[in-house]
Amino acid sequence: MRTIAMTGPLMAGLLIFGCQHHAAEPLVPAAGMVREVDRAVDDVTTARCDYEQRCNHIGPDMRYANRDHCMNVMRSEARGDFNQCHTGVDQKDLRECLTQIANEDCKGMFRQLEEYKECHMDDLCRD
Repeated sequence: MRTIAMTGPLMAGLLIFGCQHHAAEPLVPAAGMVREVDRAVDDVTTARCDYEQRCNHIGPDMRYANRDHCMNVMRSEARGDFNQCHTGVDQKDLRECLTQIANEDCKGMFRQLEEYKECHMDDLCRD
């Protein structure tokens, strides 16, 4: 009887302490997925600026004043596009997109990534 009398308050204290509510930790994307998206942003940025340079759209009085200007604009656009890839980037579709950009002739005036047939975000973002 004496054991019950002593352990009762101890058990109640443990139950109260154990049931305290702790704030949930915020969800943070896995580091690998973040690096994957960052790499895709860099790859697309480089490919698009290579296209713009090859097609003579970089220089004074052109769409992009210099390579750095092109890289900054394209990186910002690509970051906005790839931010919707919450579970990562499909590498096969990304390679197809990069190949299309590299092989594109200079007749087009592409303004957005999604204007390239192989570069639709619903394909590039992993399900």
